[in-house]
Amino acid sequence: MPSEVYGLPPCDVVLSNHDVFEPDLLFVSNARSNIVTSANLQGAPDLVVEILSPGTARYDRGYKQALYSRQGVREYWLVDPDAATVEVLIESAQGLTLAATYTREDVLSSPLLAGLAIELMPVFRNA
Repeated sequence: MPSEVYGLPPCDVVLSNHDVFEPDLLFVSNARSNIVTSANLQGAPDLVVEILSPGTARYDRGYKQALYSRQGVREYWLVDPDAATVEVLIESAQGLTLAATYTREDVLSSPLLAGLAIELMPVFRNA
């Protein structure tokens, strides 16, 4: 059995009767694998990654960020292909707050996933 559960689209995340999302990427730790069903996730993933577009950026930074914060998402990444940045937000007493902003020259590290290192140059090669 794997130590973690990874999700790739399509994977609905059911946060309430009215709030169902399909994040671009997500991660659920083995400790919380009970929220994973054959149909969807019944609760907040540990990590949610959203790739911003002009049509979704405001919604992702506003409503979704606030809802994910209230529902217990521990880490939220906002990937901006136009700016070639990744904002890493982490849970805090004030909700999801900015921990770091990475550019194409950086190596992204995750407070949640110790040891994870993602070189962003290849990610933003065409940006």
